[in-house]
Amino acid sequence: IKTVINCINIKNILKMAQESIEEDLFSEDKVNLISVGRLEYVKGQDILLRAIKYLVDKNSFTNIRCIIIGTGSNEKYLKRLNDDLGLDKYVEFIGKKSNPYKYMRNCDIAIVPSRVEGFGLVVLEAILAQNIVVASDLNAIKELISKKQEYFLFESENYIDLANKLEYIISNIERARELAKVNEENIYYYDINRYSLDICNIYNEIYRSKND
Repeated sequence: IKTVINCINIKNILKMAQESIEEDLFSEDKVNLISVGRLEYVKGQDILLRAIKYLVDKNSFTNIRCIIIGTGSNEKYLKRLNDDLGLDKYVEFIGKKSNPYKYMRNCDIAIVPSRVEGFGLVVLEAILAQNIVVASDLNAIKELISKKQEYFLFESENYIDLANKLEYIISNIERARELAKVNEENIYYYDINRYSLDICNIYNEIYRSKND
């Protein structure tokens, strides 16, 4: 039995990340957060909203700005929750984008608050965009994060733990950026070129076995 890993097109993502953004979404005097994914219960954007509310109220963090990219069946609920929590000045939903990478490139921290993940593709994309990645401590995500950065994983569904992780990172942003670079060293393991080579090797092995 051979296992073929999931992959990303690194060259294409890096190229798309360099495209310019027309919208005025980001501010240099704020810590810019981003979350990219389908707006569904399993993706956990409600956990992120509650964590931001906790930070704003309890820890007086007002220098944050969060962009949420995506659409889905939970969109109306999330926007209503955002209004109820009074986060309009901190959070903006900008819908689905054909090129989310250029937005990620302009952010400091990418948050993946999923309740369930099969692989965690957005984690790899965020690492490529040189984001600090804060994510649920799901097994699929742990496989993609360097052990040196495991502190940036929070207990799944625990918005207070997420808020505490964000507080630490925001307070130590330069140190966090240095730790985030460790993940970049392993990213090419998931490149599509490696995937293609693995597929070719598997087919060659099958061909040889059939002709031996």
